[in-house]
Amino acid sequence: MLLDSQDYKTNIISVKGQFISEFRYSYNVGSTKYYEARIMVQRISGINDFFQVVTDSRGVCSDIRGKYVEIEGTIRSLTKVDESETKRLNVFIFANYIKVFEPKELENFEFNNYISISGEVVHTPRFKITISGKVICEMLIGVKTSFGKKDYLIPCITWNRIAEMSKLLEVGDKVEIKGRLQSRVYNKNGKEHEVYEVSCYYLSPIFDE
Repeated sequence: MLLDSQDYKTNIISVKGQFISEFRYSYNVGSTKYYEARIMVQRISGINDFFQVVTDSRGVCSDIRGKYVEIEGTIRSLTKVDESETKRLNVFIFANYIKVFEPKELENFEFNNYISISGEVVHTPRFKITISGKVICEMLIGVKTSFGKKDYLIPCITWNRIAEMSKLLEVGDKVEIKGRLQSRVYNKNGKEHEVYEVSCYYLSPIFDE
């Protein structure tokens, strides 16, 4: 499948990982059905990130659990209401291309996690210094869709020098960001919640011509 040209300019994600579930039906838009599965991508540090992968029927692979793959696509988000009627942002990978590695290709397999997005700052960046002394800045970036509806809202986090620069951004400022998608789990009121964010190693303002 070909990537949408507009998304390809402003929203790119490429990962190599291992599927830990089979595809199952998720939702449909009109007559088009979409399916989801879970993938594990390991960081250089050895920590595992877990992501939701969504694709239409053209991208569904059977017996995919346990297979090592390369995925190219876009990062997207939807706001869902959970069982406690709390709105939560669901961030996922929309796969435009899935390559399944054959056993003979796995000898040189390496996990990979790369994302590049361009968009606008949606909320005032949240700058803070953690108890351990780490300097971070959390942002929410709106990335335009190719079909003209609401932006995809993508949580991002910057560190150290880039965090110092990020805190100066204002709502509506346009930026280009590069980094990796990461997952983390937190506990609230006895329930575990999984959240996703882009850990940024590059940020550059975009100025209108």
